[in-house]
Amino acid sequence: MKIIYKVIDTRTNEDITDKYDWVLQPNGRLAYNAYGDLIGLTYAEAVFNIEDIEQKQGKWIERIEKPAWLEDDVEVYYDCSCCGIHNFDTTPYCPVCGAKMSLEETNI
Repeated sequence: MKIIYKVIDTRTNEDITDKYDWVLQPNGRLAYNAYGDLIGLTYAEAVFNIEDIEQKQGKWIERIEKPAWLEDDVEVYYDCSCCGIHNFDTTPYCPVCGAKMSLEETNI
């Protein structure tokens, strides 16, 4: 899979794509999952290649997990099949890489 985005620390201009397991929040901000808590980083910015966006066709891959900290509940999120970013909702396009999503979802 070709990753067409990277996450930049706007304070140092450092590439921090591989530093965390990134989650795109509904407000458009990036956060990372730390033991069940989403930790928002105001200095993290997603940068992606506009030229690759129009060519991408993807699917939302539904993930259902039973984390230890949720006693009687499960956590549901969706991964983009093109860039792998986590999203808590399905949308017609991936908000990070811009891939157009098919109507059917893939469950894993």
